[in-house]
Amino acid sequence: NQSNRVPLYPFLIAGIFKIFGHSFFAVKMVQSIILALSVVLIFIIGKAIFNTPTGAISGILASINPNFLRDVHFIMTENLFTFFFLLSIFFLFRGFIYEEKINYIFFGISLGFTNLIRPTTVYFPIYLLFMCLFIFWKQRAHLKNILKGLFIACLISFLMLLPWVARNCLIHKHFVFISTQGPRLFAVSMYKISATETSDMNILSSDFFNRTNRLTDYERYQEFKKLVRNYISENPKAIWKLVKIIPRRLSALWSVKDALRLGSYLGFSTPIKFDFFVIPIAFLGIIIGLFSKRKSSLLLISIILYFNLVHCVTIADPRYRISFMPFVIIFASYF
Repeated sequence: NQSNRVPLYPFLIAGIFKIFGHSFFAVKMVQSIILALSVVLIFIIGKAIFNTPTGAISGILASINPNFLRDVHFIMTENLFTFFFLLSIFFLFRGFIYEEKINYIFFGISLGFTNLIRPTTVYFPIYLLFMCLFIFWKQRAHLKNILKGLFIACLISFLMLLPWVARNCLIHKHFVFISTQGPRLFAVSMYKISATETSDMNILSSDFFNRTNRLTDYERYQEFKKLVRNYISENPKAIWKLVKIIPRRLSALWSVKDALRLGSYLGFSTPIKFDFFVIPIAFLGIIIGLFSKRKSSLLLISIILYFNLVHCVTIADPRYRISFMPFVIIFASYF
C-alpha cells in the first residue's frame, strides 16, 4: 500500500524473477540487452542531429562508458530509464524532422513509460513547449506543427499515468499524483546537497523519523509536506539559502573527481577517467552547437539543461548525470 516508487522498474524485476527464478544473473543479462539498445539509439540520434561519424563515435563511447556498464550490475532504475528516455527523444526528433503526428504519439507513449520508471521527466513536455517557443519562434508554420504534436504527446504521457494515479487514490483515499516521495526528497535535499556535501538546513531529526516511521505512507507524505512548509514559513531566508547552494549542487552533479576509469567493468583498467576525458570535450562541442544555431543542436542542449534545472532543487550527484550523459557523449563526439 505504498506509492513512494513508481511501478515500471519493479514490474520488470518481478517479471524477470517470475520467468527465471530469483536469478540476479538474468537481471544483468536483460539489463545488458537494454544497454545495447540504448547504444543503438545514441548512434541513431547522434547521426540524425549531426552526421554519421558523430553517431558512430557516440555509439562507441557509449558502449565503453564504465558508468553505463556499472549500472547493468545493479538493481537501479538508471538503465531502463535511460533507454526509454532515449527512445522518447528519438521519436521527438523524428517528429521535428518529418512533422508526422505518429512520431509525437510514440514520443508521448515512450515518455509515459519513462515517467513510470522515475518521475524526473514528468514535467518535461511542458518545459519542451516553452523551449520550442523560444527556439522556433521565427518559423511560425513549423512551430505551429511542433506545438500541435507536443500537445498530443503531453496529453498521451499524462494519460499513461492515470492508472497509477487512480491506484494511488484508491489506496490512500486521497489524491497522490505520482509518488509520495516528493516532500521527503525535498526535505532531505535541503540539507544534503550531494552524497558528500551538506548545508546548514538540517530540518530532519531522529525523533521525526521515529515518529513518522510508524505512520502510513500517505500520513508520512503529509508530515513531510507540513515539515517543509512550516520551515520555509518560519525561516524567510530559506529560499535564498537554497538559491545560494545551486552552484554547489551543479558542481557536484558535474564532478569528475571520483569518475570511473576507462576499462572498468570490461575486464581491464586504464589510467584514463572516462568522464574526465569526455565532459570537457563535450563542453567545447556544446559551445560549437550554440554558435552553429542549428535548431536540433539547441534542443539537445535544452535536454541537458532540463536535468540540470531539476537537480538545482534536489540532491545532485554524479549518479544522476547518467540520465543526460548520452547527450553529453553526442556533443563530445561532435567536437
